[in-house]
Amino acid sequence: MFLLLALTGAVVAYAQSTQQVTVNGVIPVLMNLTVDTNNVLLNFSQADYQADGTAFKVTSNTRWRLYVSANSQKFSFNPSSGGQDPNKNAGDLSLSPITPSNYFAVTTGTKDIANGSAGGNNEQGHTIPVSYKLNTTLIGDPPGTYTLVLTYTLMPQ
Repeated sequence: MFLLLALTGAVVAYAQSTQQVTVNGVIPVLMNLTVDTNNVLLNFSQADYQADGTAFKVTSNTRWRLYVSANSQKFSFNPSSGGQDPNKNAGDLSLSPITPSNYFAVTTGTKDIANGSAGGNNEQGHTIPVSYKLNTTLIGDPPGTYTLVLTYTLMPQ
């Protein structure tokens, strides 16, 4: 029988199965926030209570907003001469984004400080300088190091 099929030129059919695959590319919101320094030091003299602090750079493929909040309602305190913790309020620290003329008191609530459109950090409005000012009193703030952590959050708009 093998010879007969070979001589007649019969075609042997093989079973086949076909599958289709759909490839989807989902591009999520892509955002990046960088800061030039994570540590701002305010060295006080009798006439100096503010400092230029940090500059944030935003890169995003969508409209964005930048928020800030304090991680605590009070500063932590490390006395330099055995003083008692004055329980300094977070609101004694003020900051001003963009220009050092619009200071607002820091709270644990989220504050919108900047917003922008899609683009790289070299685009206009994508670099946000932040200045800091700390209100002090000679009688209420003993010598020492006052520390407050601020959280900056970049979100799509």
